[in-house]
Amino acid sequence: KFSQLARPSMAQAEEHTSLLSLPDEILLHAARLCLSASLPAAVRLATQTCHTLRRALQPLPAEAERRRLRWQPSLTLRHAISSDGRLLTKTHANGQDCACAAGPLLPTAGRSAWRLRVEEADGEAAILVGVCDAA
Repeated sequence: KFSQLARPSMAQAEEHTSLLSLPDEILLHAARLCLSASLPAAVRLATQTCHTLRRALQPLPAEAERRRLRWQPSLTLRHAISSDGRLLTKTHANGQDCACAAGPLLPTAGRSAWRLRVEEADGEAAILVGVCDAA
């Protein structure tokens, strides 16, 4: 019968649906697609999985880390930058002085998502946040 020929056996289906049966190149490509959609999800996929998948996805955390936004020293005034460009600390106490910081321009295509966490504010002035792309 045609219906019996068209359906793979359960053993064949399991063999073709197991992630571990795919070549490493395919796994890495799928993870890179995940990275383009969600950086945190891709990092979890590459670091919180079985040893076999972690080995196959070894390049992914470094690729994800390169995509993180970082404060740019050349665009920053009266702030200290630490934690590999991810932490910003105001270095002056005078509210009359201009203090500002910026990161790189966001891409002009695709979706960008980011978070800004304020751990401490001195109540001296407002915190203004803006977003720019190269367009």
